[in-house]
Amino acid sequence: MSYKKTDKIIENWRMSTRSLPPISNHFDTTQPLNENWRDKLAGLMAASTMVLGFAVGVDYLKDLEKQSKERIEQRDKVDLDSMSKEERYHYLLKQHYQEIVEKNPELGKKFTDPESDMYSVFDKGDYKGEIDRVGVMNKYLKTYESDLNLTDNGNYAYVEPGAIDPDDTLPLSGVTADQYREYLSAGKNFMELTRTTMKNPKTWSYGKTAASQFASAQVDGRAKQVLPLDWSIAMDATTTQGQQFMEEVAGQAYDINPETKQKVLNLDKFKKIKKKHGMHQASDYQTAMWSLNDFLSTDSHTVWDQIEDFAGVNRTHPDYDPTTLRGYDVDSGSLPSESSMKNPGMQETTTKRRKLCVRILKS
Repeated sequence: MSYKKTDKIIENWRMSTRSLPPISNHFDTTQPLNENWRDKLAGLMAASTMVLGFAVGVDYLKDLEKQSKERIEQRDKVDLDSMSKEERYHYLLKQHYQEIVEKNPELGKKFTDPESDMYSVFDKGDYKGEIDRVGVMNKYLKTYESDLNLTDNGNYAYVEPGAIDPDDTLPLSGVTADQYREYLSAGKNFMELTRTTMKNPKTWSYGKTAASQFASAQVDGRAKQVLPLDWSIAMDATTTQGQQFMEEVAGQAYDINPETKQKVLNLDKFKKIKKKHGMHQASDYQTAMWSLNDFLSTDSHTVWDQIEDFAGVNRTHPDYDPTTLRGYDVDSGSLPSESSMKNPGMQETTTKRRKLCVRILKS
């Protein structure tokens, strides 16, 4: 066996045994990098090792497979039935994005055209001719170095989604930020997007070697691995869905007690809204809301406080019960008595990122 092949085997072993830190501590299980999984999909994935695999609902994939199975098999000379569920999942998504790129040929050339300012292709080694996605992100970081933030646990850096140009071609999916955002917004529920964005860091890695899974940047004087622009857009879509969930709970799940005039959470209505947004178990709700709280809480008000404030709940009322909405025991005396709706500064802190996104998207 040649030294080159031996080195490759050792590198694959390192990739399979190395663990990535969690993106969110609410999904705190470290995720090992599985080189066999990556190699198995490499032949199927033109755009990347992850083409938004977990952001698409199972029902959508079943419909897509049913509608296009025969056409895909005839055209590509593949047997979808012989593939594992995961292989078929990624293969169909690859076709979806390839169709987008075919309709917009300039997208496909963004990273491979030597004349492009974003050109980044390996010129030698095992990956010669393939897109160097770490190189792509390093180029984007020159543009967005002042727009970096840290995940709540500090494990990763990311570019604030509101700063990303809607026409930027994303390094993983190969489509524009606007196209990706639109795709994520089409029928994806809050819980599904939360899992996609926060649960599995290996699906967001884009480097070719164990030593370089992500680009890195200095944030607050410390070197941090940088999540791809795709993640930033997915995170933004997740928080948007989270805000929608909060508004629905505040506006639809509360009744007025005719005797005390206090707003009271209707458990049946609350359960229906949670189910609509993909939360079928208490653990789903806790995970999704704590993850959302990492991005939308203010210095004084959590996302639960904000829901109550939107609904008009009086936290100083003698009959006030904080545990039903939160799902965990909490001393009402430790919660803010003042509504966040009465303090414009609090609202500004909560909505700063969202307002930035809206401004860019409408420009």
